[in-house]
Amino acid sequence: DELMFWANKAFKRPTHLQLVIWGAPGVGKTQIVKRMLKNVKDKKTRFIDFPLAQSDETSFFLPDYVYNEAGQKIATQQLPISGLPVYKPTGDPKKDKKLDEACGSGILFFDEMTRAKQAVLDICLKLINDRMLGEYKLGSGWACIGACNRNYDEPEQDLRWGRALGNRYTQINFSPSYKNWRKWAESKGIFDTTLLD
Repeated sequence: DELMFWANKAFKRPTHLQLVIWGAPGVGKTQIVKRMLKNVKDKKTRFIDFPLAQSDETSFFLPDYVYNEAGQKIATQQLPISGLPVYKPTGDPKKDKKLDEACGSGILFFDEMTRAKQAVLDICLKLINDRMLGEYKLGSGWACIGACNRNYDEPEQDLRWGRALGNRYTQINFSPSYKNWRKWAESKGIFDTTLLD
């Protein structure tokens, strides 16, 4: 279907296509992107899900100290949490290529983008637009895909999505049809056609 097509395209061209999926809560936006990734031949690909409504800055960074030669703390810095596919560029193309390859490939999935705190949204947008997390660079094999509930699905949410932001992304409105849902349900054995007779 259309969403699988766009998710696959974003995965194959991670540095060129920034995808945001709009749809009602619970329609399967996350599950469809996960399913697309299962069809990828390279089984080392990963799916990292960030539910942004429950996230804060510590979901991405941990504090760390900088020490001088005498072992004294002289400053603090932020380090990306372990498991994020980022590396600190060295300026040496050969080293940076190895670091980039070590990041592997996959999808960073930013769920509930319109419900995120502004500080969290700023981190995600920097990752999506510039592929940077502070001084660290996102591996070139990683696609960033965002998902949002539509404004009228949650009128109490503080929608932080304007034209300037929207122009930076390919936006898909995911609205599954009964026909597509039935095909999926029958393939999973959870749709009983005898009820229709």
